[in-house]
Amino acid sequence: MWLKVMLLTISFYMLAVLQNSFFSYLSFLGAVPNLVFVLFFLLIFFDKQRDYYPVVLWSVIAGFFIDVFSFTYFGVAIGLLLIVGILAKKIQKSLREPRQEFPLPYFLSLFIATSISYEILFKICAHFLNGISLAEILSLGILYNIIYNTFFAIIGFFVYKKVIANAVNKNQLKLL
Repeated sequence: MWLKVMLLTISFYMLAVLQNSFFSYLSFLGAVPNLVFVLFFLLIFFDKQRDYYPVVLWSVIAGFFIDVFSFTYFGVAIGLLLIVGILAKKIQKSLREPRQEFPLPYFLSLFIATSISYEILFKICAHFLNGISLAEILSLGILYNIIYNTFFAIIGFFVYKKVIANAVNKNQLKLL
């Protein structure tokens, strides 16, 4: 378990550096992808555990790197990711049966819902803490961020399904 945490901490760091260096030049209508949030959501979505321990762990690690590279006060992203992660896990528990396969529409609907809530909560916190105008909260920038993040989330979904899920299921006995 500690090796997984260490590797994912390094992955969160690399994605945070990548999104703030390389992807800041590849903006889509002023939106830059939040790769740390995408990885955070992928970890929450594909986690098979029923408890909230992984949600808290990934929220603290991902939120730390978002806070380090963002303009808001330290701890805002940790709290928001904790709220959004627990809500996503509760929704996922209530809608999914234990043996159900992960279809893409289910993944996209949950990702878009959590992404909208995270973006709006982050803008509201930025409004109260840093004085960002209310017009910016309701601007089209949130929509562009969600579209851009959804593109990378779909890529992450298929990478997980093809690479990681196949590697885990190689030891299973296939009867038919």
